[in-house]
Amino acid sequence: MYNQANVTTIKNFIKNRIYRTGAMTFAELVRFYPGDLTGTENIEIERYKIVLWQNVSEDLKQALNELQEEYAVKYVPCDMILYILDGMTLDIDIVKSIPAGGYKESRWLPVQMVLRR
Repeated sequence: MYNQANVTTIKNFIKNRIYRTGAMTFAELVRFYPGDLTGTENIEIERYKIVLWQNVSEDLKQALNELQEEYAVKYVPCDMILYILDGMTLDIDIVKSIPAGGYKESRWLPVQMVLRR
């Protein structure tokens, strides 16, 4: 179960950082957030078996869900090189193009978080 106080803190951190920098990868979030965001949850598009990031806390997953519901932040595909430069990638195949019914095995879609305009 998530902690709403932590969720609010994470949401504020994400919005403030993106406001200052323009965009943020999950690797940057994990690296710069002043607390532990690791856990057993995945950020994913389940019906297509597309993973945006793995092994996150319930608090982070809830914060991202709330930011999506509030239309505050959106995900934009980016080049994997941004994650390589940040020193973090996922050890699964990368999305090339999305088949109509989705993938049979999970694939990674590197994304950046940006503020909705």
